[in-house]
Parts: sequence; C-alpha cells; structure tokens
Amino acid sequence: MIRGVFSVYKPRGLTSADVTNRIKKILLESVAKGEGLKSLKVGHGGTLDKSAEGVLMIGIGKDCKRLSNFLTSEKWYQVTGEFGKSTDTYDSEGTVTSIKPFEHITSHDLQTILRSFEGQILQTPPRFSALKKNGRRLSDLAREGVVVDIKPRPVAIHSITLDSLLPPFFTLSVHCSSGTYIRSLVHDIGMKVGSAAHVRTLCRTRQGQFVLANALKEGDWSPQNILMAIKVFTPNLND
Repeated sequence: MIRGVFSVYKPRGLTSADVTNRIKKILLESVAKGEGLKSLKVGHGGTLDKSAEGVLMIGIGKDCKRLSNFLTSEKWYQVTGEFGKSTDTYDSEGTVTSIKPFEHITSHDLQTILRSFEGQILQTPPRFSALKKNGRRLSDLAREGVVVDIKPRPVAIHSITLDSLLPPFFTLSVHCSSGTYIRSLVHDIGMKVGSAAHVRTLCRTRQGQFVLANALKEGDWSPQNILMAIKVFTPNLND
C-alpha cells in the first residue's frame, strides 16, 4: 500500500488541489494500478495561492492524517511587492482599489516599519482567501459581493528582512507562524508606510523541515521520483 509524506515545488498557475490531483493521477496510472488499487487518497499540508509558488507538502494514503501535524509548522517566504497600488485581492490578480504616492519611501523608513511587524501581531485575512464563513469560502462570498465581517487573528512574524528596494518594487524574506497571510502583511505594510501595496510574486521557501531545494519540481513528478521522495523523507519526519 502506497503511503508517505514528501514535498513538491508548486508552480504558479496551479491550485494546491490541482497539484494533489496531478500526483494522484500519476500514481493511480502506475504504482497503484500495479497494486490493484482503484482509488488513492492524496492531500496537501497547507494551501498555497494559485498565483504563488514553492514548497507544498503532500500526503499519500494513510499518511494523509500526518499532514495535520505540520499544518501548524512555521513557514518561510520570499515576496516581492509593489508600492503605490492596492487591490481587492491584495495581489496582482485583483482589481486596483487605490493609487497612492510612493516616492517618499526610503530604505531606512521601510526597515523601521518592518521591525514594527515583528513578534505577535493581530492580522486581518484578505477577503479573497480559502478561509470559510458559515461553510463557504470567503473568496466565493467576495466574488458574489457579500460583505463579511472578518475578525483579525493573532499570528507571529518571527523575522522580516528587506532584501531589496527598487521603488515601486520591494522584496522581503519572512519567517512566520502558520496562519499568516503574506498578502495581508504586504497590504498592511503599504498602509503603514503611507502608501499602498500589493503582492507581485510569492514563494514559500520552507515549511517546517521541508525546504525548497528538496521539493520535487513539476518536471520531476514521475512515479519513480515520487516514491524515492517518500522513501527519503517519511522515515525522518517527527510525529
């Protein structure tokens, strides 16, 4: 029986569900078929936005239940944002909702503001997100024009580093707790710096012990590589 946990590099343009369906199809058409299996459970350990890329944990078979152990693990991201514009989705996929000046932003001022976000903070998730209200995704409600009162939630920003500032663009490295929305973080930074901001690109570089360098890239999603990744990583997991 196929089972285990490993990580893939989710490319931009695919949802997390798209990835699990692809992995399931690959295994069902090869390994599972040889074992006489007609179905196979495949899950992921933490949603990545369709427009984001990076580490996505995958669980196979009975080890899908182990994914819950890692949902609360810390995460690392690299994000490039753009000052001067905010959008309804907090990323470049959305509709621009405001345009504000950004020429006044300096590296010194930005780094000072970034430090104010470190530690335990209250963060309001985006209206367009996978969170649910009365059993329905907030993103679905937002598309229907339904106004929802979204409560701020406690999250932890362990560290946030300014990698580059080439106005209007800036790049950050963020180490944070589970439940943190990088889109909200960038949006809030834009407001606090006296401008507006949204996410241009987002990459999850690490989740718990799973790092980007060891994540299977799309071109390597073969039965052999998947089974090898399961063999390598599953025995080393901390339950």
